[in-house]
Amino acid sequence: MFKVTVLAEALGEKSGNAKGSGKPYHFYIQHAMCELNGERRRIQLTHDKPEDALEPGSYFVGPESFFVDGYGSLKLGRPRLVPVTQFKDRASEFLRSAA
Repeated sequence: MFKVTVLAEALGEKSGNAKGSGKPYHFYIQHAMCELNGERRRIQLTHDKPEDALEPGSYFVGPESFFVDGYGSLKLGRPRLVPVTQFKDRASEFLRSAA
């Protein structure tokens, strides 16, 4: 399992213009830790709006976060985090729909 622990509700904010296209961007950053194969690493979660910030706590990466690209490779898209307390129900629901 890929476990993510959100450390705080506090958000950082980033905005500017993309170097290549010059298009403006604006997003919010929330700090978290991920745990994979016994290793802990600091990560940043990005949000389009401040109200999308997650409550501090433990989450798993939901199955809808993964997709198969045009070359048949498994990829992780933008993580859809599911609270640990809800994960079992969501995983069972996903498995039923995939059958």
